[in-house]
Amino acid sequence: MGTMTAVRHNPEMKLFFERLKANGKQTTQAQIAVMRKMITIVKIGIIRTVKRNMSGHCIGTHPDSISVDIRTLCAEVRYIRSA
Repeated sequence: MGTMTAVRHNPEMKLFFERLKANGKQTTQAQIAVMRKMITIVKIGIIRTVKRNMSGHCIGTHPDSISVDIRTLCAEVRYIRSA
């Protein structure tokens, strides 16, 4: 549902979806690719924000090596939305 909303209203996601369809991907495959791209964008935004706010307290730079509790994660998502 969120994927198709992004395809309809976000020009970047729409172009990405249409490019995949033009390259022969099935609709479901293209939707999954858009969904993964959206998840990656959010994940990168959260990681950058956590790193900036924790200023050196993160253990490593790989996304899977950063551990935060759910309250911190929710606070970071609220911060990203307000930016």
